[in-house]
Amino acid sequence: MPSIKIHTYRIYPARLFNVMKYGHSVMPNKNLPEDKQGRLGYGDVWTWTAIDADTKLVPSWLIGLRDAGYGFRFMRDLQSRLDNRVQLTTDGHKVYLNAVEDTFGADIDYAGQALWSRARERDTL
Repeated sequence: MPSIKIHTYRIYPARLFNVMKYGHSVMPNKNLPEDKQGRLGYGDVWTWTAIDADTKLVPSWLIGLRDAGYGFRFMRDLQSRLDNRVQLTTDGHKVYLNAVEDTFGADIDYAGQALWSRARERDTL
């Protein structure tokens, strides 16, 4: 985690993205040789990044796995750095649904891209 704390960072809107990076010869975990599986430094590594849509400032980032534990940790860190209600946009990663709700409660304007695409499909049927 970054050690800096932005006490009065006011952003509207904020966007969240997660970008996959790999370790060990650009191999995801499923393609790792057995002797490398479960070893530190090998396999999937994800960069969780919050980016202010206007200024491109990065108030929070986290490097880790793409699971619920890291999702919650990332959201809690982002929430601790913001002083006001924000609009939050994410990709369709399911971890965000619970992590955003549990961290921000009703004090956020949130939408995920997968939610938008499902709504568009429903409206066009």
